[in-house]
Amino acid sequence: FIFISPYVNTKTNFIIRKKYRQPNIKFDFKEKDLDLSYSASLRKQLFSNLKFEPLNPFENFLKRKIIEILPLSYLEGYHEIVKANIKNRNKINPKVLLLYSDELLSNKNLKFSEWLSYNRSKGSKLFCIQSGGSYFTPAVYSPDPFVRKICDVFFHFGREDVNDKTTGVGFERIFHHKKEKPNPEGNIILALYPGFAYSYFQCTTKPMQDDWNDYIEDKINFLNYLPNKIKEKVLVRLKKRHHEADPDRDYFNFEERLRQKFPNIRFDDYKKTLNDLIPETRFIVVTHNATTLLETLAKNVPTLMLMDFDKYILSEEASNLYLKLLNAGILHYRAKSASQKLIQIWNNSEEWWNSQQVQNARHEFCDKFAYLPKNYENFFLEKISNKLNS
Repeated sequence: FIFISPYVNTKTNFIIRKKYRQPNIKFDFKEKDLDLSYSASLRKQLFSNLKFEPLNPFENFLKRKIIEILPLSYLEGYHEIVKANIKNRNKINPKVLLLYSDELLSNKNLKFSEWLSYNRSKGSKLFCIQSGGSYFTPAVYSPDPFVRKICDVFFHFGREDVNDKTTGVGFERIFHHKKEKPNPEGNIILALYPGFAYSYFQCTTKPMQDDWNDYIEDKINFLNYLPNKIKEKVLVRLKKRHHEADPDRDYFNFEERLRQKFPNIRFDDYKKTLNDLIPETRFIVVTHNATTLLETLAKNVPTLMLMDFDKYILSEEASNLYLKLLNAGILHYRAKSASQKLIQIWNNSEEWWNSQQVQNARHEFCDKFAYLPKNYENFFLEKISNKLNS
């Protein structure tokens, strides 16, 4: 039995269930509110089990504080979560647990997490599908080694297998998107990433803290360099990571700063997905090293990337491919360079984008990091089958 996480795309779920004739076993991961209180005695008992001697001030801090700051649900509430999972535990021990990599970094459903851990301890293999665009390309992305270490198999967005544990299955995240063609007379989407109020991981291709102020100033400079006839085509799409009322929705006030500087600039209303906007779009300007870049290049949408990789450090395996994007005019480290390129190709965007140098750079990059096979279903299922049978 292959357990497929409820967070996995429904169409991906369907083709796997159909291929391997999976029974319809239902699990209940609905969580109930727990009435918990802090137990000093329980935490003191747990502290007594920490036998290591601190070697530096940080380890000393960790030893003293880690027990205090553990969430109630991880300690006082653990047995309640186990009790709530008894029926799920007794149903079946799956051969494989298939989920997205980001699920390993989230505690949004503790009942589900506990059930996964239980079955892992009982011998279930853990297969993870890459779910975000920050793997492989940064010199350091702290979740990457953690995720790949605990997975039996990590299915990544590229075409080739890296090793026995890291297998290319293609860009599963966009397999089921409708194919859309860009409009050579359309808008320019300026894709912005709202800064984190705080960071819980390290990534050498993401701005950190005050870097976000430099990030938005750079984009303001980019817009300033554009003539009005191009600027009026710009549609700002600020990635929607939080609810509208969340104070961290736009922590560094990107939207307010842009509206003050450019009162007539248009903002996306989020009524359409990025894919649905492609028929109205001439260019997408990507300003962050993440999934949007992979998506636009894989879908062959004319793309300019503005990011300073003198400051933000790429991995060794990525550096050469990003250099090819730079030489092809796709990637730009400076706002002035990106704006000049956009002005230069404004009236012949299709000719530039379909040129051999641009397409070669795009194909090489996508083969490695964002592969979109013609028959994605067969390609994907063949790679899954190889690992199930190994």
